[in-house]
Amino acid sequence: MAPEYRDKGIATAFLERICIDAKARGYAAVEGYAKLCNDHVDYDYNGPIRLYEKVGFTEVKRQDEQVIMRKIL
Repeated sequence: MAPEYRDKGIATAFLERICIDAKARGYAAVEGYAKLCNDHVDYDYNGPIRLYEKVGFTEVKRQDEQVIMRKIL
């Protein structure tokens, strides 16, 4: 995300909305794939683990430099 848009709650609001919409459509869970590496490329950045935890996701599995985060709806 561009620096001028960071720390404004946009990613949190987006992730919360995804969960609301998924539940309304009958999905049982939503998954996100956070990366553990410190380096990130803006076009390929899935967000930090703490973002997912803030919205109620829990860690399911770690493999290499990726963490599968899941929220049961």
